[in-house]
Amino acid sequence: MKPFFASPEKADKSALESDIEFARTHSMVQELVEMIPAAFAVLNTHRQIVFCNPTLLKTIGVKAPEKILAAEKGNLELLLSPVNKVEVLNAVMGVYKEHNAARGRLLEIALGIENIDFATDSRLLTRVIGNMVKNALEAETKGQN
Repeated sequence: MKPFFASPEKADKSALESDIEFARTHSMVQELVEMIPAAFAVLNTHRQIVFCNPTLLKTIGVKAPEKILAAEKGNLELLLSPVNKVEVLNAVMGVYKEHNAARGRLLEIALGIENIDFATDSRLLTRVIGNMVKNALEAETKGQN
């Protein structure tokens, strides 16, 4: 079977707003929120989040769905501050070393990593790296490094 790759284009702001409003007000989406306790999101045909449930927000550490929707619209306001790369990685490793998916696995930061400071939104960066680590842990079988 030949693989299919979705187009990288995003919906324009008007179409995205329409998709968000449709998902927010559609009765089936509201029923799903009540029926499904697990984290989930509704995506449009351009793979943009147009709705997510409170469980997903809690899981990724976002207090308001408007922040996710703002990111999809390109309107997310970043809180830039000086960040140290090694400190961010140590913080993420500290969280995920205790995660259920890490049982029986060794998580470590590569030796010789350059210790640099840069400006970024540390909460967003920590969340992104944390999601990458968690996805890697969940994708590996036990015994792999």
